[in-house]
Amino acid sequence: MRKLVRSLVTSSPLSFTRLRLLAVLIAASAGLSLFVVASTPPQQVAAQGVIYAVMDNGDLMWYRHDGRSDGSFRWTGPKKVGNGWDFKQIFSGGGGVIYGITTSGDLMWYRHDGRGDGSFSWTGPKKVGNGWDFKDILADEPGS
Repeated sequence: MRKLVRSLVTSSPLSFTRLRLLAVLIAASAGLSLFVVASTPPQQVAAQGVIYAVMDNGDLMWYRHDGRSDGSFRWTGPKKVGNGWDFKQIFSGGGGVIYGITTSGDLMWYRHDGRGDGSFSWTGPKKVGNGWDFKDILADEPGS
């Protein structure tokens, strides 16, 4: 199944103001409007429900919706897991992989190795492409 991936979302009840949210591993949450969704491989079950938010200052914040199975208001985080996230578009590759497109069109690859507990542990960045000047990005959901 293909999901439309966008880096901007509407407001949420969590009072994320002026943030761009990146939902990497969440299915849905009551009252939370998200456009970036990807599934988690079975070996990464502990990382389900993870949402990332990029603040205006470029800090990358990690949240986990512990109430995702019953829609309850239970969260872990926020935890600062990165800085310098100044991209024109960000989207999920699944399995903790996050892609960022720079203003010059370079496609950067990151893997959040600490996605299960919100620790500041990464592999990357790696430049994996250039010329990425698109209006929308479609990402194939892993396992589909």
